[in-house]
Amino acid sequence: MTVEPYNETILSCCSNPKNRGVMPDADAQDSEENTTCGDEITVYLKLAGPKIESASYEGTGCAVTMAAAELLAGHIAGMEISEVNSLDGSLMVRLLHTEFGVDRMRCATLALRATKAALRRYVGKGGPGGPIGKQ
Repeated sequence: MTVEPYNETILSCCSNPKNRGVMPDADAQDSEENTTCGDEITVYLKLAGPKIESASYEGTGCAVTMAAAELLAGHIAGMEISEVNSLDGSLMVRLLHTEFGVDRMRCATLALRATKAALRRYVGKGGPGGPIGKQ
């Protein structure tokens, strides 16, 4: 792993995003902001039962934030809600192939925080595993 904030993985994700864009038929979404630097991200999730079928994102921010959102969206497709809820910042370090200080770690985990918030809202409103229609 490298310690430079803008390695080849990050730069490639920013120049060739595949998961960026609004998902009009999303089952869950959430927006988060990094108040330290002003980055903003909205995550959209399409669910099929307790699994994430697909994910996308929109936002503005540094290359670390945008690359993290891109990689996370691709990584969680096909995962169960419970699996995604157990993810933490160490996944983002592995996906981005870089170590981060505290400030950059906030950028690297912004999309993950938005994803977990969207899933909490989805389950809370009665999605699989929620108070209505537990499966």
